[in-house]
Amino acid sequence: MASDAKQCPKCGSPNKKGGCLKIAGIGIAAFFILGIFGAILSEDGGTTGGSSSSSSSSSSGSAAVAAQEKFAIGDTVKFGDSLWIVVEAREMGNTLGGNMFTEAKRSEGKFVYVRYKVTNNTNEEQAVLFTPAVQDSKGRRFEELDDLEFYLPEGQTGMTMEQLPSGLPKTFSAIFEVPADATGILFLARNFSAWSTEEKGVELGF
Repeated sequence: MASDAKQCPKCGSPNKKGGCLKIAGIGIAAFFILGIFGAILSEDGGTTGGSSSSSSSSSSGSAAVAAQEKFAIGDTVKFGDSLWIVVEAREMGNTLGGNMFTEAKRSEGKFVYVRYKVTNNTNEEQAVLFTPAVQDSKGRRFEELDDLEFYLPEGQTGMTMEQLPSGLPKTFSAIFEVPADATGILFLARNFSAWSTEEKGVELGF
């Protein structure tokens, strides 16, 4: 721009020394600042996402390890309020024999028998409201038979509504009806609480 011109022919700014150059410089500086700021934000976002993903994987791993805690027949399974031991377990086929009180029971699946011992470790007598279930390798759960008492061997009893004196072990039996394709069956020992249930699996071997 000529020194005697009143304004810049390109930007229209008054003819001050270095006016156009200052405007151009400010524009270039702003461009670079915005570029650097954007790069920082992008980098932080990537780091945060990576941390979140790693944390999620770690949590899943911990849950998987907890779910793999299993016991064998004869092992003592400990809870804060009780001790459980599975004494015996076997498959009973698809028919339960009848007796003078009831007819034989048949199933499209199969029946599973479990005999187990429970010790009440609290200082007070406990009444059992919820009996243990079994679960197969597909995660399907099965409760004991409603008419269990009719099909148990003589002298044996189920756990429903039984009183458990403090410190005294008591032995119970249960029969479950499961699908014919059920495998990897676990007996789910549990604590006494009806509000904060904790379960641990005992492998029955079939």
